[in-house]
Amino acid sequence: MISLLIAGIVLIQSPAPDNAIRTRIDAEKAAVLEKETALAEWALDQKLYREFSILARRVLKADPESKIVKKLDALDAIPRESVLRDYKTAVNLRMNEYVSEYKKRIHPEAEKLFHLAEEAEKLKLEDLADESYTISFELNRSAKAGAALRKRNLDAIFNYGVVRNKDRDAARAALARVGGGFLDENDLRKELAGWSDAWGMKTRHYRFVTNIKSDRAFRFAQTCEDMYESFGQLMANLGLPVRDAKEPLNIYLFDSAFTTHCVMQLMGHDDSTIEGETVGIYHPSTKIGYFFDDLSKYSGDTLQLTETMLHEGFHQQFDLRLTVAVRDNQSKFPLGWFEEGFAVYFETMSVDRKGKDISYKWGDAVDDDLAYAIQCAGSGKLEPLSEFMHCDPGRFDKKGVGYEEGGALVHFLLHYKNGIYKQSFAKLVEEYRKQGGLKRSAFEWMHADAGRLDREFAEHLAQIDKSLVHRVYKN
Repeated sequence: MISLLIAGIVLIQSPAPDNAIRTRIDAEKAAVLEKETALAEWALDQKLYREFSILARRVLKADPESKIVKKLDALDAIPRESVLRDYKTAVNLRMNEYVSEYKKRIHPEAEKLFHLAEEAEKLKLEDLADESYTISFELNRSAKAGAALRKRNLDAIFNYGVVRNKDRDAARAALARVGGGFLDENDLRKELAGWSDAWGMKTRHYRFVTNIKSDRAFRFAQTCEDMYESFGQLMANLGLPVRDAKEPLNIYLFDSAFTTHCVMQLMGHDDSTIEGETVGIYHPSTKIGYFFDDLSKYSGDTLQLTETMLHEGFHQQFDLRLTVAVRDNQSKFPLGWFEEGFAVYFETMSVDRKGKDISYKWGDAVDDDLAYAIQCAGSGKLEPLSEFMHCDPGRFDKKGVGYEEGGALVHFLLHYKNGIYKQSFAKLVEEYRKQGGLKRSAFEWMHADAGRLDREFAEHLAQIDKSLVHRVYKN
């Protein structure tokens, strides 16, 4: 308070109301920071490594100089196998206790911020009210904080937070394009048991569960919706029947490899194939596509990341929209390369938007897989089609250039001389989706011997190397 001496009379001047409420909110934010830091350290002691990381990053966002960064760096140095083993054990033993500790330590602070937000709102301190309601909602996901934010024309996403004013219109437009809406606590009950920071949305054809930033999630959702529509268009071009999904297709989109392994293991889902440079996989057993949004895997190249998403998304589409429910095991003439090669080809998808009109193209550019196949063809490293065409899946998986040759072969069968083998390829798709292979040789289907196809295949690769645009990658 400020004392003023006027005509011998001491007057006491109170702080302006807006300064007083700002001071109280700042003090409450400092209290939250202190309690989140203490809870993060408690979680680390219990080996609840993901919960520690989530809290530590929130602390560092508010206080970049916090000493907790050293503990976060130390965690990164622990071998991943040890972290995953200890974390899985800790979740089973300590997660319920963590939830109780969080409610005991953090929820009361969220309640205080909610009431401070109400005071700021009454004083018409709009920015301060927005900020305080937002922090309150992010801390305890309360329905009343969410309602207060929506009343103020802000979008509150369960278990994520609030879309900031500067991003709001773009976010709403992105969500409208994919026909989307956000998932609530009931929608996410299954995932939240082992994925504490999961949030989600449902679009026209997909159900996304994720913990990445909303703007990136919206872009991924658009890619998936494009993929869904384009898959139907591609199969229609081949004269093949394709089903509409009866239920939304499930996608899990993680923020890192660490989160991917932690969550998949806690859910009992096989994570053994998420290794090395892999950033995504589709599991036919769970019918879920698993991806992690880690540009560091591709040195920041969003194009390569998108191609991976298209590849694995193709497998999901092929399984759920094209393959018949019960397939014969037709192994007389297997096509071990077929589905992987088709998925590699699908990575070349491009989208042309003109107002409300959207069209899709494939094979109109040379991507990195096709470029490598062309290079291998020039050096004689591609396998002769007499051996490659009917290799079984086990032998295909051991081939060094199998994926690239498979993708190049699909390109050849669809585009060589304006598609002279396109109908033969459509028959291969039809048989493969029913049988998993062929009853008679593919060479019979195409009325061409292997030697002739080898020559035409080589001619095609040499021609497109010169005639098509080559995609440029950052790395």
